[in-house]
Amino acid sequence: MNKYEKPSSNSSTWLEKLTQLAIENLENDDLSNVFLAQNMNVSEAHFYRLVKEKTGKSPNKFIRELRLNLAKKMLESGEIHRVSLVAYKVGFQRVDYFSRLYEERFGVRPSSVIS
Repeated sequence: MNKYEKPSSNSSTWLEKLTQLAIENLENDDLSNVFLAQNMNVSEAHFYRLVKEKTGKSPNKFIRELRLNLAKKMLESGEIHRVSLVAYKVGFQRVDYFSRLYEERFGVRPSSVIS
């Protein structure tokens, strides 16, 4: 499928492509539902419906979950030793907000995961 073909909403690879696109652009300030919908070649409304249908989450929650899971992997790997760097690397602008979300999601503060 080329860049300009509209992906089938039934395509099992649609969610994989979306996930890859989001991960590749986590640090991008332009990452938004509009950006993702445009790059997935669907309208914003259709994008919202597809993400909700395929993940059970809103696009914003889906992206937040991707960010938090990637942050967890980074922290557990020991590659990065500062919570602030991890937060910025996965697209959070505020470290305190990242820390709160991380603790809500995983039950521990991100600083306690660093080796």
